[in-house]
Amino acid sequence: MTAPAHGMTDGSRTRPAARAVQTRLPWWGAVLPALGFALLLVLLLGAGRADAAEQTAGSPLVSFLVHLWSSLPG
Repeated sequence: MTAPAHGMTDGSRTRPAARAVQTRLPWWGAVLPALGFALLLVLLLGAGRADAAEQTAGSPLVSFLVHLWSSLPG
């Protein structure tokens, strides 16, 4: 029996049929796109009722939350 060319052995010639590649998705990899989609959907649904002259009292955060709450269905 002769030695294989270039130092290859019988074990290195055969490969497993398929090696499973396991990847883990971090929590923010699923949450951030879903949150962005929901925010854009809310903005699109509330676009028909936009009133530029109407101002709500309070801070910009309060007005944003009021707008967000009013644009939710139900």
